[in-house]
Amino acid sequence: MALCEECRAIAALRGIRLARALATHLDGCGNSGGVTVTVRQTHAWWTVAALMIAIGAWALAAQAPAVQPAAPKPEQSTYPAPTNLQVLAKTMTGQQVHELMEEWSRDLGTQCDACHTVDRTRMGADGRPALNYADDQKDMKQVSRMMYTMMDQMNTSYVAKVHGAGVAVSCGMCHRGEVGAEPYAPQKPVVLPESEIRAVSRAAACADDPE
Repeated sequence: MALCEECRAIAALRGIRLARALATHLDGCGNSGGVTVTVRQTHAWWTVAALMIAIGAWALAAQAPAVQPAAPKPEQSTYPAPTNLQVLAKTMTGQQVHELMEEWSRDLGTQCDACHTVDRTRMGADGRPALNYADDQKDMKQVSRMMYTMMDQMNTSYVAKVHGAGVAVSCGMCHRGEVGAEPYAPQKPVVLPESEIRAVSRAAACADDPE
């Protein structure tokens, strides 16, 4: 079957452009320039057009960039930057210092005001007077600094050099939830009377030789 000029131009198109052009042109393409289009041929053209629309839609969907989920925003710290670090790394953030203080509080069984003074001119988010973390008036804060320095030296100068040591020294290792570390009192070994020892030995011998 010969193609008219417009049909040949449509044949040069691709995808959805071809399908749309075919759908528009087939209604008007008749016996022009020696072209004879039967009803059966027209039906075939419409089938091709529908197929090309489906293929074109699939191709566009495949080429469309995948929608990436938006990256979660980093949580904003609610703890201000520390201003009076003397033994801790000065690069620590307010969040990091807060987490370390929480750990020490659990290890020693204390609250924040054990080391930090109360500032009654400011109210905290919990409705109680805020604490002045930079103030050094309390002796407990100075003791905490000395104890941290000792613990850090034990870990870096000794524990780190022991092959396979694994567990670092922490406040809780000695304090175990108490401000004053309890001295270690080893349990006395249980000494059985001589008669019980002989009875246990006879029972063990009978178990080994029931006959």
